[in-house]
Amino acid sequence: MKKLKFDLPEYRKVEINGHVFDILKADADVLVKAQELRNRYSELTQKGLSESDFDEIVAAVKGVIDYIDEMLGEGATKKIVGGRPLGIVPAIHLMTMVCKAVVEEYNEDVTNKYGD
Repeated sequence: MKKLKFDLPEYRKVEINGHVFDILKADADVLVKAQELRNRYSELTQKGLSESDFDEIVAAVKGVIDYIDEMLGEGATKKIVGGRPLGIVPAIHLMTMVCKAVVEEYNEDVTNKYGD
């Protein structure tokens, strides 16, 4: 019988505003969810916001912040912004920055492991 041992790599890490966080989601999960959230709310950030969009705006901010906390750990967003309120545009920007870092780390890992 063959015995296999599969070692899981350590969590990827990202430092944001002096705080180091483990990236708790797989690369593909981060990218798929981020794209889904960006697509869902890009219309709000492009058309300008009106009072009738209030519920959608609140849901957008909560959804993005919840996903950032899911990626980086409970309370990560609050640490990053120092407890300040976070609107939809900065929340999406923060999530995009984290996703970009994940992609860059992934590319570096692949290059280091398999070459150019």
